[in-house]
Amino acid sequence: MPAPRSPSPADVGALAVAAFAGELVLLVLVAVSGWRAGGGGLPSALLSVALVAAVVTVWGLWVAPRSPRRLGRWGRWAVVSALVLANVVLAAATEGPVVPAVLLAGPMSWLFSRPERTEPA
Repeated sequence: MPAPRSPSPADVGALAVAAFAGELVLLVLVAVSGWRAGGGGLPSALLSVALVAAVVTVWGLWVAPRSPRRLGRWGRWAVVSALVLANVVLAAATEGPVVPAVLLAGPMSWLFSRPERTEPA
């Protein structure tokens, strides 16, 4: 089976850029929340790395556009919603209500910016 083609610059729209930015924001906020939950020092660093690795692994397995196990639209929505909501809970516990509000506002735009992958005939 041939690999899916890479999108050309003309294929990348504003929503795709916003979705990518949302994904980066999610990773940064997961790392910050992990750092604050760890209390500082080595435990915080290890917790941050572990949480980011977990999010990247889940994303890469089931949500990434080139994943061979990519879920359908609603499956991806459920996975990303679970990741965002888990981070909202962690952020609320460690940082107060402002960060969860930011988390809920941004990273969900990816859902509607990514076209369904179609297999070549």
